[in-house]
Amino acid sequence: MSSDSKSMLNPSSVASDLPSCNAVQQQALAKLPQLVQSDLPCDIRFGDNLLNSADRFRQLWLGHSEIPDDNILARAIAIHCQHCWHQWGKFIELATDDRPAQYFIETLNRIPRLNDYLDAFNLSPKFLKQQHGLVEQEYYYRNHYGDGVAAEYYEIKYGIQVTPIPSITKLKFQPNANQPSPQSHQFDFVGEISIGRQRRGEPQPTYLTSSNLHQRLIIARRDENLVSRYQMMLQRLSPNFVAITNTSEQLPLRCQSRQIPPGEQRLIKLPAVISIVMGEVYLDFQP
Repeated sequence: MSSDSKSMLNPSSVASDLPSCNAVQQQALAKLPQLVQSDLPCDIRFGDNLLNSADRFRQLWLGHSEIPDDNILARAIAIHCQHCWHQWGKFIELATDDRPAQYFIETLNRIPRLNDYLDAFNLSPKFLKQQHGLVEQEYYYRNHYGDGVAAEYYEIKYGIQVTPIPSITKLKFQPNANQPSPQSHQFDFVGEISIGRQRRGEPQPTYLTSSNLHQRLIIARRDENLVSRYQMMLQRLSPNFVAITNTSEQLPLRCQSRQIPPGEQRLIKLPAVISIVMGEVYLDFQP
């Protein structure tokens, strides 16, 4: 991250660092960290509170004649972004089996992304090009606390390049010893990845494809029908929590000695091993 983006991260210094703020704006900025903390408790209300987080953030400025200038607004967004992702990291650590994986997926999806801030303040994507540190910050926090995102995402969505950082979540596929190519293959794991058997026109296994940010790991040839073409979907929720969905219509999976029937979903904490007929998928967290 650049020194400019790092300077955004200290909530206590925001108002004092911005002498161009008027008194009302300084007061609102000073309240923002407390607002975020109280808005995002680590309990069942977390998801509901996040649902309108961007709207409540915008209400800090309602009743005032003007939106603060871009630098002030960028700092406020930076604080909000930091606290949302940091709070999500604390929340997911408390995950237990009594809640379905879908609950955590839906909660994660409610965390505001940069485009939510653009919508809330009626800003164009040009704002992010002028405030490049915001993009680097979201990239950093999503990878260190959240679902992870590829650097290419920001170039595709906003036309902005960020310096790639290695994922701290790793995926390794280890074929069975009796397979033609038994050597293991390791990949950085961000976002979502579909795993299954080769489809027509796809490369030979083991191969990771990426098309418009959609990742797919091919682990078996077309004629190896003991693996489904769509065997499983892995969705990273944080560096050490993953939602696994058995997307096969017939074939079960086994993870940490628990069977996952076709169509079912589980939340798993890393490290974890997912067993299938062709071999094993290892998921690990390497801080």
